[in-house]
Amino acid sequence: MRITGVAVSLFLALGLTGCGGTFIKKPAVLDVKKLAIVSVYANTDIHDVEAKESGTKVNLLKALVAATAPEKDIETDEQVQLVTMGLKSFGEALSGVEPWSLVPPDQVIRNKKFQALTKPGSSAMGDFLSALRKAATASWVTPPGMPYIPASSVTHGNKSVTIMGQKDPVVEGQEKLAALCKDLNVDAVAVIGLDLAYKKGWLSGMSGTGIFSGVLGQATPVVACEMVVVTRNGQIAVETPLFSQGGGKHEEGPGAPMLKKGRPYLKDSKQEAVNAYAKAITKSAAVLRDVLVKELSQ
Repeated sequence: MRITGVAVSLFLALGLTGCGGTFIKKPAVLDVKKLAIVSVYANTDIHDVEAKESGTKVNLLKALVAATAPEKDIETDEQVQLVTMGLKSFGEALSGVEPWSLVPPDQVIRNKKFQALTKPGSSAMGDFLSALRKAATASWVTPPGMPYIPASSVTHGNKSVTIMGQKDPVVEGQEKLAALCKDLNVDAVAVIGLDLAYKKGWLSGMSGTGIFSGVLGQATPVVACEMVVVTRNGQIAVETPLFSQGGGKHEEGPGAPMLKKGRPYLKDSKQEAVNAYAKAITKSAAVLRDVLVKELSQ
């Protein structure tokens, strides 16, 4: 499933590199007992985390107005595999957050009402999701059966934005997720984004040229996450730093051979790169779980 995302103008990068601040939002979070994950997405263009202007920055406020979808791009089976692993890892992590009870993600995807609601053209929710797809480039991938609902479509983050003469699409997004909560019979729904990146090492340049043309260069996988939780009343209960504002704390996995001609390559026969990213994803989920557990206990 190829999805899209559009680089933006309204959200300014704040240069956030850590998970500073409080993720939970009281009193809204106090009403959350039963939770469902309704979207997990990851970038297809895996980037050098240390490169200038690195990171996945998306803003739907401008994109939703009049963007058109370009040709499909670079999604691979391995990227679908990674984002599906992400759904599993974050599902397991959020299941360990008290006092939440998480609806199993596979149960959400199989839910007939969820499938009907998220089908393009079938409902107001389906139309909303269709607009998100049309608003992007082929930059995002989701698990099979799960729609793309970026965090930046349901929150402004820490930016104050004034919309003149039309309804704020972020407020509309919150309303759509609030209605989805009621349809799924949960207190809140979560959308989770993964930023897949890599960090070069001293062996990274040994691929693609000369006598090393058949050698994959070593790199370290790094993964950041963003998450927004919206309640059945349309309120934000949890909000991490957003990629669109330069937020997200990257966690590292083990180094692996993954660079071919200077670009990430996930199709090695032993799946070393995929397995290394899976470990970074699991670590990112565990870090988020620990932060939430600590904040909810205070």
